[in-house]
Amino acid sequence: MNGKKTSTVMALALSKAGVNETKNTFVKVADVRIAVPTSWNHGTVISEFSKEFRSQAFKVDKEVTDSLISTQGFIPGRRYRLRLFSHNSASMASCLEFLESQGALLVGAHGLVAAAMLKPYELIIKTGKEVFSLAELKVLPVYEDGTPMVPIMTRGFFGLVPIDAISSEHLLLCVTLW
Repeated sequence: MNGKKTSTVMALALSKAGVNETKNTFVKVADVRIAVPTSWNHGTVISEFSKEFRSQAFKVDKEVTDSLISTQGFIPGRRYRLRLFSHNSASMASCLEFLESQGALLVGAHGLVAAAMLKPYELIIKTGKEVFSLAELKVLPVYEDGTPMVPIMTRGFFGLVPIDAISSEHLLLCVTLW
């Protein structure tokens, strides 16, 4: 599925979830570059991360599993740019439009794992805020009422929250090729 169609599908789902459109401003608060090691295994990296970080008193939601594989994952040996943006109560549809305008990959949970594992967690720790990352709608798990859940990471937690729980208090992760 191309980027525009993915964004359209996600925007429709978000509008069903009662997410409102507003005039939005995105401000970059962090910018790092990473090189994905050749040993990176897209299919198992979330479970590897969970095992490693649970042993460091890091809470990982049991619903965050390798089944959250985004089709736009990281390629071993490639370099990426990870940026965090604040926003003024942006809707998820606006966040998707912004990511599309940046040429971003919709990496979801894998983006948060890369930020934590490949850049020793500094990208998230330095901000002191919760960070969320978007993926294709088909990858996001949903509650019984159909509300999509998005991956979120804080200083000590990696899990899923309802998409309508995301607010201007959360930072948006934007991943692009470097």
